[in-house]
Amino acid sequence: MALTLRQLITRFSPESIHGLHDLDETVAEVVRFDELIVKGSEVHHTLVTCSAEQIETLLETPDSEQCDLLRRCILASSEHSPELETAVAETGFAAMLGAKVPPSDLFTSLETVLTNYLAADDRMLTTAARVLTKVASVGGVEGVLNQLSSLIDGWAVLLDAHGQVLTSVAAGRLHIDDAISVVLNRPVKVRYPGLQVHVIESSGRTSARLVIASRGSSSYRARSIAALAANIIALMLRTTDPSETERLGRKAIVDTLVRGGADASELLSDWTITDSHLAAFVFSSKTKYTDVENMVARWLTQSGFPHLFYGTGSEVFGFATEAVLASLEEKTREFRAYRDERLHLGIGSLLPQAELEASLQQARQALSATSTEDQHVLHFHELSSMRHALTHFTASQQTLLASVLDPLIHAGPQAETLLETLTVFVQYHGSWSDASRQLGIHRQTLAKRIDLAEQLLGLSLQSADDRATIWLALRSLQQAR
Repeated sequence: MALTLRQLITRFSPESIHGLHDLDETVAEVVRFDELIVKGSEVHHTLVTCSAEQIETLLETPDSEQCDLLRRCILASSEHSPELETAVAETGFAAMLGAKVPPSDLFTSLETVLTNYLAADDRMLTTAARVLTKVASVGGVEGVLNQLSSLIDGWAVLLDAHGQVLTSVAAGRLHIDDAISVVLNRPVKVRYPGLQVHVIESSGRTSARLVIASRGSSSYRARSIAALAANIIALMLRTTDPSETERLGRKAIVDTLVRGGADASELLSDWTITDSHLAAFVFSSKTKYTDVENMVARWLTQSGFPHLFYGTGSEVFGFATEAVLASLEEKTREFRAYRDERLHLGIGSLLPQAELEASLQQARQALSATSTEDQHVLHFHELSSMRHALTHFTASQQTLLASVLDPLIHAGPQAETLLETLTVFVQYHGSWSDASRQLGIHRQTLAKRIDLAEQLLGLSLQSADDRATIWLALRSLQQAR
């Protein structure tokens, strides 16, 4: 999430840098020179570790496919020379040369730093969301600002839409003029550099502006936490209803569960939920007469289950155990609203706590299919494509379908890894970012695995027919097991 180029340069002290215009931009991944097979993101940078020899070879063929791939990346090397620096500068590649780490250790060192930052920022943002939400319910706007200034090790000033001071905390009282000048774009010298402005909207209009300054090393972290605080303040300025704060807290909880990992497991443990598997549910109603969110809250309270759900207006989604889902399904089938309108419910598969995002995607697919299936409750495994393609096949036919995957199954030690990767990739409709996040691997690693799987199977995921064949084969194999 938040390893910036500035932090990377501070950590590895390269002798020269080229083409890095905004040092507060973030780094998404680190790959070796010979493992880069897809273009880097335009939003987050990809670091490519390489030797001087590899760079020189690259510069000799500026029109090659490899050069094109590297246009969106940053070359990183422990080697440095005036000739190499001049060549890189002339060709316009972004690069960090002469990093203070042995060439053999550069990739491992960069990857370790990136992994540590990702884990630290995930924990930090989850904790910040919990703390700010809790403080909002007892300390109001000023309580949120005080807590914010502590979290970012800085100060905050809250201005109204016209640049007038609403409140300030910590050293913000000494920098009110700076905050106003930045918000109103006054042509004066600001004494405190690096100020951030967060717009707070209410009913589609700007109601306030939050100005912060952080003494910490990461402007990204400060920006992320301040954005959370701004969202909470927006709710508090818009309404005095404490349920809005409760809803924001539930959103933070559900977001944590969707991200998975240790934070999700810890959160479920705090709620004394011992079930190793949960499933997602998604509700919707086509009528304005039904308050679906309050309905779900009441049903979960009756079941004695924590409110692990959140509503966006168009849908209400969350996670529950198998027993609670059975109760929600029964209540949904019995429910009748004004003019006999019905609720619609999609239910995903029971999955481990670390894979709940996949269950949520399944639940949404099931919900979208309720209209075409003419049903009000639908489980993901009940989708028509699955029933017609699998349940109407004999056991021998399903075995024949699954045999498409034989080259992967007999691929040795990497067989299970390739099968898992292929399943997740197809499940997420070929989304590189979603699939790599779910698997916990870099996009480059994902691309290599998918490329190998396609070679072994002799099929292409770019083909709709091949993709459907692979998905049916995977589902047949799961049933056979």
